[in-house]
Amino acid sequence: MLDAYAEDDFSLDHLMAFTVSDDHARQQQVYNALKARPYGIQPHEICRMLTEGAVPADDRRVKFIGIDAYAAAGGVIIRDLFTENDDGWLQDAELLDRLVAEKLQKEADAVAAEG
Repeated sequence: MLDAYAEDDFSLDHLMAFTVSDDHARQQQVYNALKARPYGIQPHEICRMLTEGAVPADDRRVKFIGIDAYAAAGGVIIRDLFTENDDGWLQDAELLDRLVAEKLQKEADAVAAEG
């Protein structure tokens, strides 16, 4: 990838997109899959492919429970070198869904207790 950048096949934005993952094998898979296409590579495609299956931090479920609650429950958050602390992608969608269900149940119990 650095060679592609040195040869002007990639822009800095392309390289930045690859920093979302530190899995070199996966980065190479994505690179190989995208470079074979005749119409070029877009940085957002790199990021999308590397975060496939992950939940973006701006998802409404994440906003409902809070990213700190997810992290406190042992959830892994991946961030590239250029994202802020509240950005990134949550790796464990099942954990996220469980935390959402638990919080919804607490909210429902509170409403039921009010009558």
